Amino acid sequence: MAQKNQAQDDDPRIVTSIRMRKSVRLRVKVYAAEHGTTVQEVIENALMAYIDKN
Repeated sequence: MAQKNQAQDDDPRIVTSIRMRKSVRLRVKVYAAEHGTTVQEVIENALMAYIDKN
């Protein structure tokens, strides 16, 4: 667990802004709520999966 915290400290989060369709944001919010996570985590994980795949 300490290793995860160290990695987080080495790569801090920054504030950013994006535009997305209202319907997409709603789907992300519902997904996050149903899976006990945050919108931030859902979007970050989806972006990383997309980048790693391509």
